[in-house]
Amino acid sequence: MLEGTGHEKVHLAGVSRGGRLALNLATRTTDRLAGVVTFEAAGFGAIGRSFLWWSFGEIVRWFLPKWLLRLVASGDPAVRHTVRPLLFAALKYEQHLPEMHLFGDEELSAIDVPTRIVVAERSVILRAREVVARLGSLSPHIDAEVVPDTTHGLSLERPELVTARILEAAQHAGAVS
Repeated sequence: MLEGTGHEKVHLAGVSRGGRLALNLATRTTDRLAGVVTFEAAGFGAIGRSFLWWSFGEIVRWFLPKWLLRLVASGDPAVRHTVRPLLFAALKYEQHLPEMHLFGDEELSAIDVPTRIVVAERSVILRAREVVARLGSLSPHIDAEVVPDTTHGLSLERPELVTARILEAAQHAGAVS
């Protein structure tokens, strides 16, 4: 799969479900991974009603004009308006979500590449402080961070932080992918 890229190893970055997929791969094999960075990765807690309410609020925000969005949501309204058409386009596809898998300590302690797990202080899919405390004792390769005053929409609320963490991880691994 990676042969065509010209890189022997790659650095994976993922948000939410994409973060869960990146961590899932890192718990199974790291032969071709230079490292992993995730933002609000699923797999650390059951997705429940709070996520559904948060999602509903986010959908409502998609319809707001930029001037009003500045008043009711953090982050750059232009970023939200750029992402909005992509999110609406995705809604037309029938999604087949796999059963939610929660990461066990044994799985996470098997990660042996530099891994940064970034979580939102007010996450609706996990308990940020508990996750960070748990990860701190599992693997010397995992670095976890709580971003204050953010929600599961961390990548929309703090896009500059997301970009910075991805670039830091890639530079630390010595490869840009």
